[in-house]
Amino acid sequence: MLEEGIFKKISDWEKNTSGWVKKELEDIDKLSEEEREMALKERFLVDADFGTGGLRGIIRAGTNGINDNWVMRISSALSRYAKRVVIAYDTRRYSYDFAILAAKVMIKNGAKVFLFSKPTPTPVLSYAVKKFNCDAGVVITASHNPPEYNGYKVYDERGVQLVPGKVNKLKGIIEAEPFFFDVDDVVEDNIEFIYDEIKNDYLNTVLDELDNLKGDFEERDNSDFSVVYSPLHGTGADFVPDILERMKVKCFTVERQMDPDSNFSTVGIPNPENPEVFELCREKAESLEKKPEVLVTTDPDADRIGILVFNGTEYVPLNGNELGVLFLDYLCRMIKLPLRSKILKTIVTTDMAFDIADKHGYDVYETLTGFKFLGDVSDKFRKEGEKVLFSFEESFGYLFGTHCGDKDAVSTIALLMLLLENIKSEFGTDLPGRLEYLRSEYGYYIEKLKSYSFYGIEGMNIINSLMNSVRNGLCDNIFEYGLKASTDFEKEKGDMKSNVIRLEFENNVKIIFRPSGTEPKIKVYLSVKNDDMDESEKTLKYIEEKIEKFIKEQTDNQE
Repeated sequence: MLEEGIFKKISDWEKNTSGWVKKELEDIDKLSEEEREMALKERFLVDADFGTGGLRGIIRAGTNGINDNWVMRISSALSRYAKRVVIAYDTRRYSYDFAILAAKVMIKNGAKVFLFSKPTPTPVLSYAVKKFNCDAGVVITASHNPPEYNGYKVYDERGVQLVPGKVNKLKGIIEAEPFFFDVDDVVEDNIEFIYDEIKNDYLNTVLDELDNLKGDFEERDNSDFSVVYSPLHGTGADFVPDILERMKVKCFTVERQMDPDSNFSTVGIPNPENPEVFELCREKAESLEKKPEVLVTTDPDADRIGILVFNGTEYVPLNGNELGVLFLDYLCRMIKLPLRSKILKTIVTTDMAFDIADKHGYDVYETLTGFKFLGDVSDKFRKEGEKVLFSFEESFGYLFGTHCGDKDAVSTIALLMLLLENIKSEFGTDLPGRLEYLRSEYGYYIEKLKSYSFYGIEGMNIINSLMNSVRNGLCDNIFEYGLKASTDFEKEKGDMKSNVIRLEFENNVKIIFRPSGTEPKIKVYLSVKNDDMDESEKTLKYIEEKIEKFIKEQTDNQE
């Protein structure tokens, strides 16, 4: 049975909503009693949480989802203190509609609003915040989530996604806002639409930042150098081919994936980390007379990339850590900053970064998972006069330069072209060859991410129980290696406080448990290091099997 307090909440939504939200509630009323109760529980039993990843959820009516009413509620709260706001949106279902609603609510509250007139990458939104001297930025996106998701991300005046302290301030205002608004009297003429000029400024700025790495673009001839690219139906379609053309890199696009498609019909889940999304890229490469060096994809909001590399025989994937250390090695060789300048990474990102940094005289600074923390720390270092060479995370998030405060797939692809050209001309090798050299020099680091999904309210309870099991030491003795150190980040202070647990074992084995901030899953990060690849792979397989068994035993106990 539904709890009594939920009935008033449901009644308010049925009376005060309109459009697709109201229709969905009406359709639920037509279900059988059991189906109706289940549907309403999922939508109203709890409220969606606006966290450090903003609000991200399934598009559906109710307090536990993302919909017109949640978008208007957050927008009203934000515009209580942000009076100049720029808004962008991706190619997902309702993204444009949500962006218009957000703009109308903010205008009604007295804010000046700039709105991109076309789907736009998240890093371009970050760039625009500073360009237009705004108090905040908003992007409507659910990144790489399945098609049924959308989200609302907020950026501060630096173009950095809100860190916990600023999130808590905004959440306090949101909680005082209603769910129901009337914006029928706000006309779109009051919105200042932007696109072409800011796109050109952004691309020019990125190319200027890269110019120190490669000299004059105009004198470059890369007629034998090529890439296959797909935006996976997302916002990169209008940016990546353009920047590669300016760099004189031959770019072959996957035409079926260049147009916006909110169903992501050719890939299902548009996550560039998954090799499965490269099927059409492979087909395109096979149709070409000369095999392109790389196949590259970007997620729908074009802040992360995925990559397959041609090794002379076939296309093989690189993970985010592997590509990250290749970028880091390249930048350390090419750019000379003052001694002890900073390299930034998250706690779940490869520790090979410490070895590379130490060789070249840099310091590595670690943050919690999430590029917002890297952007925040980078800005603070620069304001203190420190130099920051590079920021990166294992989930294919990279930023070189100061043009924005978030990870950037567009500029990363441009940087990738320079990396490829450099190792080919300087070392006569490819990315796998250079990676093998780095491992032979610094150690055979291998990392792997395991994700376990648990859905609904019951799933949240399972994830919490799993974290408690680890916190209570049930994972400490599952390996033959002794436990060297255990860090519960819930006990940390300030920006390092989080529901994350790190276990460090003998034999250079490290395991990190972390519930996802944007999806109903728990993530387990595995890391090993040995003196040769065979030993590293053997160790990784062993700890993976042990973790699988541990997760199964713990979740079976919950059923």
